[in-house]
Amino acid sequence: MPQYTLFRVRTIAALSLGIMKIRTTKLSKKDILRTLKDMPEAFEVEDLIERILLLSKIESGKADALDGRVHSMAEMREEFKRKWRE
Repeated sequence: MPQYTLFRVRTIAALSLGIMKIRTTKLSKKDILRTLKDMPEAFEVEDLIERILLLSKIESGKADALDGRVHSMAEMREEFKRKWRE
């Protein structure tokens, strides 16, 4: 049975609420290699994939912020309230 981390649970919840969209992000080899070097000598493939996905989401968030695609905390609270009422 797969082990669900808090990161995975939050991601699944955000996707199901329609708050998070899956988008492709380009990553540099340098970032991927740094991530791989930070891994222990032996690891689960899922752990590496999870770290790369996190890195991708961070880069995507940075791009969104630079392009002005951001929401205030108040807007997000209202969105959550609206979604949970449905």
